[in-house]
Parts: sequence; structure tokens; C-alpha cells
Amino acid sequence: MVITHSLFTCQFVGSGNIDKPRSRMEIIASMRRIRSECKSRKDKKNKVKITVSNEGVKVSLASGKKTNSTFFFHPIFR
Repeated sequence: MVITHSLFTCQFVGSGNIDKPRSRMEIIASMRRIRSECKSRKDKKNKVKITVSNEGVKVSLASGKKTNSTFFFHPIFR
């Protein structure tokens, strides 16, 4: 099996639950709510790396160090 992956560098704004969105508008409204909550708390935006591979999606801290802390990993089963 060949494992391929894509790597993206971006800024982590915040996170939250989006319970069963029925439309794109609900998703956009939830994203705006998360962004405004983080802005009101004056949270610092962290640079993160998003790695998408056959194994899953991993979000880790984008630092120059070799040891990256993983925020999130979601395996892909299919």
C-alpha cells in the first residue's frame, strides 16, 4: 500500500461543535460564532500543520521543533 499525504500550513482560529448542519448557511454561521468567540477572548492564532493522508487527518502545531504536539487526529476508514 502506498501512503500519500498532503500538507497544509494555516492558522488555528478556534474549534467548536457543529451539530448536524442541514445547510451551508448553518456551517458558515457556526464558523462566524467560533471566530467571534475567539476574537472576544483575544486568543492567539497558532500556526498549525494539517496533514491529510490515507491514514487520516492530523492537525499539529507548526513549530521548528522536531516534536510536534498533535491537536487532533481523525482516522479515515474507507
